[in-house]
Amino acid sequence: MNIISNFNFSKRFDLRKFLSILLINSIFFINSTNAACSFYKASIWINNTKSKKKIILSDGFMHHCANIYKFNEGAKNDEISIRYWSCVSDQGCGNKLKRGYSAISINHNKWIPGKVSYSSYPNGLEDHILCVKQNDSNLEYCWKQGEFLR
Repeated sequence: MNIISNFNFSKRFDLRKFLSILLINSIFFINSTNAACSFYKASIWINNTKSKKKIILSDGFMHHCANIYKFNEGAKNDEISIRYWSCVSDQGCGNKLKRGYSAISINHNKWIPGKVSYSSYPNGLEDHILCVKQNDSNLEYCWKQGEFLR
């Protein structure tokens, strides 16, 4: 039985609540060094927060992964690879990284501190939209979850 699939999400999804539940689920159901992952088709786009322009990219794939230390998501297609991770533990994220630290890598370049700039969970964990942004950038990278793959 998957605890997360039985969780009753409110219309306004609380990411911290989700991460807490995911962390509890991880402690009981997966080895701490292994990540539980799921993969989906995804619509991908980039928002320029300064010019208010939206660039729609070709569809691709996305993933959610988590263990008791880190939570990460990402999306990619033939044009771009976007990776986001967040430390959800005081242990296991590296010597200098603390709980709450998050970073973003675009096209497998250097990890730069960043954050989730927008999230929407209209149907619980289905059809969710996530946007991430590197701290000093005007570009917001977004994807919408599509069909479940595995």
